[in-house]
Amino acid sequence: MSIRNANEESVDGTTGKIPDLPNPPSSVVGTDVGTSRAYNNGAISVAFTGDTSYWAPTSYTVTSTPGSLTATGASSPLTVTGLNSQTAYTFTAYATNSGGNSVSSSASTSVTATTVPQAPVITATPTVVSSTSVTIPYTINTGGKTISAITATSSPSISLTTTGTTSPVTVTGSFAGSTAYTFTLTATNANGTSSASSSSNSVTPNPLLTVDYLVVAGGGGGAGSDSSGDGAGGGGAGGLRSTVTATGGGGTVETALTLTPSTNYTVTVGAGGSAGTSASRAGVQGNNSVFSTITSTGGGFGGFNSGGNGGSGGGTPYLNSSGGVPGTGTANQGYNGGKGWNLTRNGPGGGGGAGAIGNDGSDSIGGAGGSGVATSISGSSVTYAGGGGAGAGTGGAGGNGGGGGGGASPVAGTANTGGGGGGKYGIGTGGAGGSGVVILRYPDNYTITIGAGLTGSTSAASGGYKRTTITAGTGNVSWV
Repeated sequence: MSIRNANEESVDGTTGKIPDLPNPPSSVVGTDVGTSRAYNNGAISVAFTGDTSYWAPTSYTVTSTPGSLTATGASSPLTVTGLNSQTAYTFTAYATNSGGNSVSSSASTSVTATTVPQAPVITATPTVVSSTSVTIPYTINTGGKTISAITATSSPSISLTTTGTTSPVTVTGSFAGSTAYTFTLTATNANGTSSASSSSNSVTPNPLLTVDYLVVAGGGGGAGSDSSGDGAGGGGAGGLRSTVTATGGGGTVETALTLTPSTNYTVTVGAGGSAGTSASRAGVQGNNSVFSTITSTGGGFGGFNSGGNGGSGGGTPYLNSSGGVPGTGTANQGYNGGKGWNLTRNGPGGGGGAGAIGNDGSDSIGGAGGSGVATSISGSSVTYAGGGGAGAGTGGAGGNGGGGGGGASPVAGTANTGGGGGGKYGIGTGGAGGSGVVILRYPDNYTITIGAGLTGSTSAASGGYKRTTITAGTGNVSWV
């Protein structure tokens, strides 16, 4: 039954009758609108069943608890806006006609308003992780829905990838060296994307590190000689690869490596090959040297019958009427060895060097080792990787760059040059190959860590560079 108007004097302008007050709405239900609503401006659609009696309402009003926010309209549903994100609300409704307002309905069950997320708040200066990534800490109110993405934008602007949806997020990109960047963040949930955060403090990601190198492998051992007393070939020099001044084998200067700071890179310094003895006669190939992706090949051994292949080829006696078979060098690392003079084997060839072919022998004169290559990576010009001289009545001289001379008293290749060992004349042992070396040149604002297993030292900064010389071992290096 309708509730009578308390004002008995009031009459309807059409019928002259006193109108009844409307019945209150029933079945009040709120539904979150959510989508695309700005943070703390949520909306809930409130549906209800209105009065259909003779004195039907002309409008309805719904009211929120908490907040007492209202919406008024002629029919169901009505949408209440301005609601706080992640807040639970109940709603009541009343009807209005010409007689006045109904009493309020029973309250709806509670419903939570959701919106797009709050603009993230960056809580500290981003942390530089590497030359390509930073992490950014932040706080956020989710707006009542799960965060599906955090997106970073930089100034100056570059293409970025943002990983993670919890603090801190990792931001990666091709940052320009020595450039300061600031960042803003937005957050996305099922309702949409937040406004942008305030800008972060600026940071300068580490530029990628450019490292020049000289990588010289161990030289090959010179050949020994047995009871025949014939001469023996000189050992080939270790392969030489360089990004400064020149590389081995007449090759083109190589390109410096672009590396990531705080990352380990392998270094191996190749030992020289052992000398041949009166029993083994042939020497032993030198060992490879390595820096990161760069490998230089150990020098070829000096031969009693034929020279060994390697960074530079080992020298050999004549051996037979077809001529000697000297060792072959490796392209862009070193040259071939020299061959012998005649069947008496008393004029064997010298070992190849990084800078020249080993010299052929002549009558009772051993060929000299091929010359090495001069490079200025250390700050001054130094020659490395000379071939070993051959052993004969007159021994061949060692090649410039650490090659050992051959003869009755053969000389080992010089340590840390990759020089080949000299060949023996008479009965006995040749000269061992010299060990290799790895020299690294890099900008002086970086500091290198030389890991366990390596022996090395770093010179004082000069000309904008530091230079680290590693003389033995296997291990890792890294930079910060």
